[in-house]
Amino acid sequence: MAAKSKAKSRAPQSAAGDSFFASLAPETRRMLLFVLQIIVIVEGAVWVFTPVLKGNWIGDDMLYITGNALLHQPDRLWKAWFVPGSFIDYYPLEQTVQYFQWCLFGDDSPFAYLLCNLILHATSALLLWRFFARLGLRYAWLGGLLFAIHPLMVDSVGNAAELKNTLSLPPLLLAMTAWIDFDETRRPRDYTLALGLYLVSMLCKITAFFLPVMLLLYAWWKRGKITWADARAAAPFFAISAALIGLQIHGALIYADATHYISPGPIHLGGLGERLELAGLCLAFYLGHAVLPAPLMIHYPQWPLEPLGPLGFLPWLGIALVLAVCWIKRGTWGRPLFVALAFFALGMAPFLGLIQVSYMCLGWVWDHLLYMPIIAIIGLAVAAAAGIAARIPAGLRPAGAGLLALIVVLLGLQTHSYATLFADQEQLWRHNLRYNPNSWMVHNLYGDQLAHKGDLAGGIAELRESLRINPDFDNAEISLGLFLFKTGDLKGAIAAFRRCLEINPDYHATQLFLALVLARDGQLDQAIPQFRAFLQFFPESAAGHMGLGQALAMQGHIPEAIAELQTAQKLDPTNAQIPPQIAALQARLK
Repeated sequence: MAAKSKAKSRAPQSAAGDSFFASLAPETRRMLLFVLQIIVIVEGAVWVFTPVLKGNWIGDDMLYITGNALLHQPDRLWKAWFVPGSFIDYYPLEQTVQYFQWCLFGDDSPFAYLLCNLILHATSALLLWRFFARLGLRYAWLGGLLFAIHPLMVDSVGNAAELKNTLSLPPLLLAMTAWIDFDETRRPRDYTLALGLYLVSMLCKITAFFLPVMLLLYAWWKRGKITWADARAAAPFFAISAALIGLQIHGALIYADATHYISPGPIHLGGLGERLELAGLCLAFYLGHAVLPAPLMIHYPQWPLEPLGPLGFLPWLGIALVLAVCWIKRGTWGRPLFVALAFFALGMAPFLGLIQVSYMCLGWVWDHLLYMPIIAIIGLAVAAAAGIAARIPAGLRPAGAGLLALIVVLLGLQTHSYATLFADQEQLWRHNLRYNPNSWMVHNLYGDQLAHKGDLAGGIAELRESLRINPDFDNAEISLGLFLFKTGDLKGAIAAFRRCLEINPDYHATQLFLALVLARDGQLDQAIPQFRAFLQFFPESAAGHMGLGQALAMQGHIPEAIAELQTAQKLDPTNAQIPPQIAALQARLK
């Protein structure tokens, strides 16, 4: 009886709640649902990615931010826009935003940089929802949510240097949406907006280079043919793409020549056959990983490139079969499937091994390269969900909705779990080594992490393992030398620094370290030439002049020593150690 009375007491409340929502105007109900959907996407992104905000600098952050000397130059913005080759990438708008970030936030902590990445990522998720809706996808909102919480997004959101990814996608999504508006209305303002936003996206990162091709494929999808009017409309997009790709290649060549950059490891792509084989395997990996993203890591194992004969081209056979089916079914579902797969394949094309890129010494595949192309796979998943929902019996739809909700929750939990590793790099590198124990770069990063935490023995062991796998890794040699020096092993440090210079004679900072350790070991005749060689490249180095002055003083060359120390004092007037040394040497002359 009590249970019945409670049920009766609850029934009016439920009915009142139902009647309240039923009493709302349809427009109000739609608005409430719209706001709720926005909240779910934003809160989902915030929850899964909040752990990365506690992380530290990682990946290319030193190149782009903490070790980027260009950020300290007053003409940084001029160089970003008008001096291709002043930096490794010609992404002037992205570098402008990053410069202002640095001016505001400094380089003590990556928190603010990562927060900007998270905000931009959540913005892209909302814009992707809008873009899918304009394409007519029934579950467009689900697509925005999947992008917001997808595990493969962690590498972009959790890496401050990947601003180029998170910054370039919002204008690209807006450009594609504006193009749909133009295609339907032919209003000049929509066309101008699409073109301008595409330029903005390309100035952040050129990975959207393939959009002009997609504009033509979009016309084919909508109307079954590509007309001269479509080609003329797409021509300015092709011009922007070609111009910025040319500037990027031109700038990269100038940068490599000016910095004498060498890859930290060997790259063996082989001939055309091996490259085609690699491209098929990479494309298959990326496609499978977008659907089943596990296990996750920053550095994936680099499988050996060996001619596999016909077996190596099985992925291409599968691709050919899918395209053939798409063509046969082009009158119905085959056409949109072909367009989506083309978006994915073209977006991945530069990263499949057909052309050599420096990062390929570390691995063939990387999560952050999927940041833009994965849009196509998510779109296909949303379309498939809508198609299945339309065909299953009404009685099974609640179960289908529950299964879909479970998949979304599991993806979110996986993303949150992986993002948590970014808050503690020691855990991150251990996790990576569990799945990829032969990654010489991760052993090097883990060794640096251990040594900076005070575990010099553990750090040295990891660096030696890194060098066992890749004996020509100059960064590991210089780190090993520094850590051996801290332990008092001067002979070992000298050997490591000499080996670093054998690997990379242009690594001139090593000459300073070698000179300092040689001087500490009493080998002044060898230390002084190293100081002088270093100062030829870095004449403004106070540490170099100070070290040379001290070495000359120990050899008894007092006037020369005083001159070097005085130069060091001019370059670094805040160094309190220099004046007493000058005074002591001047007293010896009297």
